[in-house]
Amino acid sequence: MKNGFPCLISKLSQHNQSYRHQSTFKGFPKWIDTYDLNIPELNNVNSSVSCKHDKKSPLRIIRWKRNSLDNSLPDRKVANYFFRLRINRTLSKSQNKCLISSSQAIVNILNYSSVNFGLIYSTNRQIIDYIQNSFSGRYGKVCLCNQNFIDRVYMHTTFALSRSDVAAEAHIPLETDFTHPKRILVLDGLSYAQNVGMLTRTAISLGFDGLFVLNNSAKQFDWKVTCITKGFQFAFPYRTGDALDLANFCKEKNLIPLVAHVEGVDLKDFTLNPECGFCLVMGSEGNGPSKQVLEFAQKITLPGYSLIDSLNVAIAGGILMHQLTQLIRN
Repeated sequence: MKNGFPCLISKLSQHNQSYRHQSTFKGFPKWIDTYDLNIPELNNVNSSVSCKHDKKSPLRIIRWKRNSLDNSLPDRKVANYFFRLRINRTLSKSQNKCLISSSQAIVNILNYSSVNFGLIYSTNRQIIDYIQNSFSGRYGKVCLCNQNFIDRVYMHTTFALSRSDVAAEAHIPLETDFTHPKRILVLDGLSYAQNVGMLTRTAISLGFDGLFVLNNSAKQFDWKVTCITKGFQFAFPYRTGDALDLANFCKEKNLIPLVAHVEGVDLKDFTLNPECGFCLVMGSEGNGPSKQVLEFAQKITLPGYSLIDSLNVAIAGGILMHQLTQLIRN
């Protein structure tokens, strides 16, 4: 798996472009999980008053009473904005921004892409100091808040309440114009962010050239996806479109469209043209690939797994990506 990173770094270095946020890739750490700042959480923020400024530092500290009924407070409006950014895809699309719920993801995004941030609210004083000292000009405003503020942003969800220490808005990077891609992962109708995150993370680890996200699929910049990928998808090239756009993309880039299907050719009997790359389409968890994709994509299945739909799509996709990578390298 580690051998995939130099390949990915070389591929993505072609996309080193300016703000607004082309996928400017600066290189991954040796392994995705090992980059850890080991910064402890801030636990001593008093919540006895609604809002107060720290006199010892220009950094603003938000001390928010959990049961405050004053919805006119500026910081309550900010919390409500983060909450709406989390649940409202229309707002996220119109603002071209997404929510980030992890300090580790923020650090990775700042280190390995050129994506900028707007508001950053965190319970962790040290992570804020690190951002202020190391990434001046990459954010709009940073504030230190207590856990009640974070709980407001992530209320009605159990996914992030126990692990989130930050609420931040990041600009969504622009789509990439691939030059000579060889391996592309296509997400077709996936509805679960966990599967999108696991597939994206695997594609990054194996050195894929990027993503193609069909319009009917969950987006790779969803905050739950970012929890799984640790923010590395912000440095991963991508395109979006419908099935016709995908067909034209494959034709233009000389890629063979492949789709995981129970009636497909067994991979052990499948050969790839060494002069062509491939697009691997992973279909919906419940309904499989869309009919439009099946009209032009070649069906493949896992060796020994005729019932490919009995496997979790993230597991099946990981096996297929690894096997196809071995084929194209051989």
